[in-house]
Amino acid sequence: MLKRTPWRVLFSMPLAKADPRVARLLARQAAENRGSVNLIASECYAPKASLAAQASVLVNKNASGYPGSRAFAGTTVIDEIERLAIDRARRLFGAEAANVQALSSTVANLAVLRVLLKRGGRILAFDRMAGGHQSHGGAGHLPGAPAAANRERGAGVQCAQPEQYGRV
Repeated sequence: MLKRTPWRVLFSMPLAKADPRVARLLARQAAENRGSVNLIASECYAPKASLAAQASVLVNKNASGYPGSRAFAGTTVIDEIERLAIDRARRLFGAEAANVQALSSTVANLAVLRVLLKRGGRILAFDRMAGGHQSHGGAGHLPGAPAAANRERGAGVQCAQPEQYGRV
């Protein structure tokens, strides 16, 4: 960051001026993303509109809870956005209800494994060096929950050249 810049000024400064090094690194990452095909299941390329929404004033608010019953005040706009997202999800899926709050893909993977696998069951999944994830059945990925780890044992598949996995 710029030396001797009052912190108040940093709030209105574009990133390229506030922290040119980080701005350059972000530009490099964007160029790398444009120049490759991403085949890593736990990653994705977000649309420009999604990136803009995620990097908006919404990140300044703690919106714990649900619309109309948040833990903190000042979330009426966030409530409207969440209600809009709920309405859109309900219409899209023809559903009676929808929950649009962020959920870790790890939790989602574990939920699927617990439903589909019997105790001692096995799955075939890529190991982490081949683009897999710990929640794809890695033993011990739930600290303190040995029963879950035993039920969801993965047989890891390795790639010949893991450093090239995900690049075309």
